Amino acid sequence: MSNNISYEDYVKLLSSEIETSSERGLSVMKVTKNNNIMLDAVVLEGMNIAPVAYIHDFYEAFKRGKSIQEIIEDIMLIVSNVPESVKEIVAKMDDYKEASKYILPAIINYEKNQEYLKKVVHRRFLDLAVVYKIAFDVDDGVRGVLTIPNFELEQWCVTEEELYKKAIENARKKDEFSAVPIMELCYDILSHNGIHTEEARLYEASKDTSDNNFIVLSSDSRQGGASVLLFTDILKDALEKYYPDSKKLLILPSSIQEVIAMPYPDDEESIKFLREMVREVNETVVAEEEVLSDDSLYFYDVETDKIGIVEILKEDI
Repeated sequence: MSNNISYEDYVKLLSSEIETSSERGLSVMKVTKNNNIMLDAVVLEGMNIAPVAYIHDFYEAFKRGKSIQEIIEDIMLIVSNVPESVKEIVAKMDDYKEASKYILPAIINYEKNQEYLKKVVHRRFLDLAVVYKIAFDVDDGVRGVLTIPNFELEQWCVTEEELYKKAIENARKKDEFSAVPIMELCYDILSHNGIHTEEARLYEASKDTSDNNFIVLSSDSRQGGASVLLFTDILKDALEKYYPDSKKLLILPSSIQEVIAMPYPDDEESIKFLREMVREVNETVVAEEEVLSDDSLYFYDVETDKIGIVEILKEDI
């Protein structure tokens, strides 16, 4: 039998059930995600680190008839599943020598994260912000991630500059960055998932045509891959490999996980059209917490080896 109550009432019902079964050690709370997105979540009390279960993820199952008790059991399986290897890593996080092995950079929107950035170590980068993550492999390609708060600098007796240098060093070692033609990436994803449709064949046929003009720049992990913007040598290699006749890249901030690049257009109208395209995709496709920027496009100039904000768009912001 289906349940037709609203999401708000569902949250209240779930919270009430969790409160009456306090022996489980569960707690309902609001979690602030990227871009100041607030999500209802369930965590396991008394744990320095544990998986978070987001309440909305179970709402559809509830509407289809799954009971609150069954959902709580599913949540328990998630939040209590902390591998021993992860516990061992977390136990060493007070020691900077150990923690520094897992530090990576990530790029997020500056304006949308004002309150969040007051609490975490960061630096400005163009109109974005670089934050620092403790990132470690959990299981089957899943990566656990913790953002480094301000108080850790004092505890570790290090500066933000030292943190930045270590994060960049680690990113080069752990997250190999790549540039892939967008059609090739789409085809590979479809093929990997066993989808051999007419669309897949079209992707394959377009690999070496002028239609394949966009490249996707990201990390191999596809997590926080927009940090590729911090590495001008990778941008230079991509430009020289895919667009040897061009001197500049136009970079579209597709999400915090990756960016899209193409040869810099000759006319302003094309650039403005692409900015509107990014805005539309952000509104209709990209999850709110994964949006990198609505307002800016970026460029890389091989002659100056610099990355910057496209100036002609500033008057429209």
